[in-house]
Amino acid sequence: MALTITSMKMWILLHRKMQKLFTLAIAYAIIRTSISYEVSDMEFPEKIKYVREQLNLSQEDLARSLNVSFSTINRWENEKTKPIKMARAVFDTFCDSHGILFPDKR
Repeated sequence: MALTITSMKMWILLHRKMQKLFTLAIAYAIIRTSISYEVSDMEFPEKIKYVREQLNLSQEDLARSLNVSFSTINRWENEKTKPIKMARAVFDTFCDSHGILFPDKR
């Protein structure tokens, strides 16, 4: 079957678009991988700050969302105290529900 000039141009255009999509998919995969490594190495205080920055929340906003006081978030973020298991579970659930996944959950 012989290709007409028009169908050949369409094929070339489609091929170029597919190349761009493939390149974007690879770039996205690389970025997601590097982010997941970066996130998995975080200690809990860093995770608190990371979540706040990702969701554009103040310490007060995050405290309200987790049903704890502002001072509790402040102490966690500044390494003054560590959360009890129940509070940590609430934080992990909050992160999961907002699409922020920490592979290690420590």
